[in-house]
Amino acid sequence: MGKKKVAIIGAGISGLGCAYALRRHPDLDITLFEGDNHIGGHSNTVGLTLETP
Repeated sequence: MGKKKVAIIGAGISGLGCAYALRRHPDLDITLFEGDNHIGGHSNTVGLTLETP
């Protein structure tokens, strides 16, 4: 029997976490699908400005 195909829709925090958790199963062929031009979902919308000393 071949690998089972798994599709994860959305590469936000939940999708990435799901792919990370499933990666240890050698019998799975995992594909992430993302409709936007970046991964990370809402976590990618937070801006951060660092102050230099």
